[in-house]
Amino acid sequence: DALGVRLTYTVMLLVLSIPGWCACFVQDFAGLLVVRALIGLIGGSFVLTQLWTTLMFHSNVVGLANATTAGWGNLGGGAA
Repeated sequence: DALGVRLTYTVMLLVLSIPGWCACFVQDFAGLLVVRALIGLIGGSFVLTQLWTTLMFHSNVVGLANATTAGWGNLGGGAA
């Protein structure tokens, strides 16, 4: 683990946020397919986030941690 999980995940989130911004420039169906496929990749990161928060937090606060991360994810999706 030369880079570590947190740095790798952060870079992945930042790089894969670019298709979300590019979605407003789509002009045809092929562009829409490409952008939606790339956005789907970042959508899969939600599962990793829920897994990691479940593993990192104590059982008495894990529900709050999972709800908070899910809420921030939904807020970001709604803002986009």
